[in-house]
Amino acid sequence: MKKQSDERQGRITMCEHNEAERDQRQLSSLRELNERFPIPGEALAVSHSDYAIQMMRSSPDRGQIWLLCDDENAEYALVLAIGDDPRTVVVTAMSNDVSYQTDESMVIHDTPLGMPMVVWPKLTIAVPMRLLKTPCGKISEAVLQSAIGMTTDAGHAVTRGKTLPGAWRRPKQNLRAKAARFVQWHRMIGLLPQLHQANNRYQIDTDADAYFDALMEIGLPPYEILRIRNGERALTDGERAALESAGYRKAPTQRQTVPDEYLIQAERPRWREIADALEHRQLGGRAESSKPAEPHEDVRLLLARTAFTLAARSNGHDQESLDGMMAMAAQRLLSERDADDEQ
Repeated sequence: MKKQSDERQGRITMCEHNEAERDQRQLSSLRELNERFPIPGEALAVSHSDYAIQMMRSSPDRGQIWLLCDDENAEYALVLAIGDDPRTVVVTAMSNDVSYQTDESMVIHDTPLGMPMVVWPKLTIAVPMRLLKTPCGKISEAVLQSAIGMTTDAGHAVTRGKTLPGAWRRPKQNLRAKAARFVQWHRMIGLLPQLHQANNRYQIDTDADAYFDALMEIGLPPYEILRIRNGERALTDGERAALESAGYRKAPTQRQTVPDEYLIQAERPRWREIADALEHRQLGGRAESSKPAEPHEDVRLLLARTAFTLAARSNGHDQESLDGMMAMAAQRLLSERDADDEQ
């Protein structure tokens, strides 16, 4: 048992080192993001700090400012709370361009970015946590309550916004586009992998046992059968031909149950880099890996499933094991991606 524990600790330590390297790569990737969606130098300075790394590693918290980003658009947002679905955050739309302020906005003059920002309290909505890209610091609870409550504070750190005379068209157009974007992001919640999968159990054809018995009959050892059953490797052409000769032309249909804690963990910002890399591999036309994802498989689900499979082998499901297995899964999937790039 001690040997197993030492081996597991060694793997986790190695993964922590790899995770530190990924943190640096994730921060470096902000340069590319900045080219697509110009980010003020003040924001980049905050997002490159040790505090920003901690923000990425932790669950989003009330009062934090983030840059949300999908493949086409980016928006600043203020986090108010974790949503009813713990993979979502309730946010309020923001902007670092005070010329966009309207009568429905408030202006926060004291922000972690060192510049005023506009917030629209009425544009508060839940969005998937996976959209969080760049951490930009945190405002105080007093400033948050003043901004969301649309009240000017005594120190004038928060003031009411107003549409500037003779320049109403551009701010109104911006606000309409911003509202449409956040509503579109809100709809993405319905596409998240299903929670509470354990309630549905495995869905396997009635001839599943016979199918796996047939794998043994054609000469596969039990540990290889287990790998096939877990989806860790595909059948070879020879194995597939032997099964077809035995009357099994199609593998039994099964859907692996992934516990909620893995699905929730996979949505956190710390895994944004691996998710983006896997998505790029799926859609970028790279050569397929030895264990390719399904064409339209949610990459966060792939990460959660891989981590759960690793955890099942190590007989550990506590929080420490969860963090370690997620890091190991990320390293494995990144290694597969790197191997694809070398081919």
